[in-house]
Amino acid sequence: MSFDFEPKNLPQGLLTIKTPDFYISQPGAIKYAGRYLKDYGKKLLLVGGPTAISKVKEELEKSLDEYDLEYSFEEFSGFPSETNISKFAKIAEEKQADLIVGIGGGRVMDTVKAVGGRIGIPVGTIPTIAATCASWAAVTILYDDEGTVVGAIPNQQTPRVIIADTEVIVNAPERYLFAGIVDTLAKWYETEPNISVAPKDITLQQKILTSKIAYDTLTGELDKTIEDITAHKVTERSQRAVDAVIYLAGLVGSLNGVKFYGGVAHGFYNVVTGVPSTRKYLHGERVAFGLALQFVLQKLPADKLEKELSIFGALKQPVTLEQIGIDDNSKEEAVSFVADGVSEGLVHVQFLPEKYQVENVKDALFETDRIGREFLKKQIS
Repeated sequence: MSFDFEPKNLPQGLLTIKTPDFYISQPGAIKYAGRYLKDYGKKLLLVGGPTAISKVKEELEKSLDEYDLEYSFEEFSGFPSETNISKFAKIAEEKQADLIVGIGGGRVMDTVKAVGGRIGIPVGTIPTIAATCASWAAVTILYDDEGTVVGAIPNQQTPRVIIADTEVIVNAPERYLFAGIVDTLAKWYETEPNISVAPKDITLQQKILTSKIAYDTLTGELDKTIEDITAHKVTERSQRAVDAVIYLAGLVGSLNGVKFYGGVAHGFYNVVTGVPSTRKYLHGERVAFGLALQFVLQKLPADKLEKELSIFGALKQPVTLEQIGIDDNSKEEAVSFVADGVSEGLVHVQFLPEKYQVENVKDALFETDRIGREFLKKQIS
């Protein structure tokens, strides 16, 4: 698309919105995959981990066969790294695929989105867990082969079709959806405070309103929602939780103006992936501790902090360094490393009450850990 003007001449008037053509979300949705994918390609490359593929393969094959689509499965492991992106791009080209479909969680989704952009074919996603909004988001978070975040690749488009079979998603281990809920709450925690910086930014206002719907949806009946998820029951509440994680969180990230307004938690996540002992924890689990750190840096009143931590506690999310893999033996070194990286990123966080240097962030990390440990003691007693 060409413009008769330079976008920089309209700093408050440029907005990009990237959304899928179809988001299908219901129990048994996988049965309709062929109907919605057929318009985007006839030769499909289906990429996913072995467990994810096994959850949908039988019904997926029936649906694809119904519409005479050609397809092949390729197993995925590791991270959305340059190695994997290049590997699956080569496979897709060799098979002359005209549509690539990710099956599983955030790592495979980020990989296939990057592959689709690189070789110029559309992307579809079939999430089997709802631990992030990656099946919707128009960005690939790029890792190295060991699991450290090294950058991001903006996707020109979101996946064209998202098929969220909530029966499959809700029957996955509850840990994934719990982490996805916290990652979605982060959209509110990290976005809303920016209104103090840019009260007239319409795009920011829209992001805040959407993230507030997600927050209210997830916390309004939290105890009952947790019960339904733990029992692996597809109910109105667990269905709404999946939609909040994929659709609402994805929509928040789809609305982008000229200026970026963010928070602390995802910056913390990006840095802490460089600590190998944390890599067995999910994205949302590490974001949870990053949110607690943000609350400390924001200087939230004790009662407000306690209220938010109680949500994390109900969802079994980490509130201490040890709970994300940083124990006493590695704490000093890891905290110093993380503080250095987080402090660099704070230049983009404008709503904090003061400017924090590395030592301030290090102190805040230890303080967050202390508060978390005190919170856990109260929970036990």
